[in-house]
Amino acid sequence: MNISGYPKYIFWSYKDNCDLDEKTIVNNVCLYGDIKDILKVYSEISKEKFSEVISNIQSSNRYKKRINFIKKIIMEESE
Repeated sequence: MNISGYPKYIFWSYKDNCDLDEKTIVNNVCLYGDIKDILKVYSEISKEKFSEVISNIQSSNRYKKRINFIKKIIMEESE
């Protein structure tokens, strides 16, 4: 998947127009992107893959507020 549709600051360590796997794109966008970037990747990637990446990020016990926001607002999950 090409990263050219996302802001440069999300993928600062990669070359422009680089092709990355979907999990890396979801991970970087969820950690460093704005809401519009997260919504964009959420609409482009399968919900299963998106959920898998979110679970991996959550298991690291970092970014708790961001992951909680993504799960409740973007993914519309309730506890």
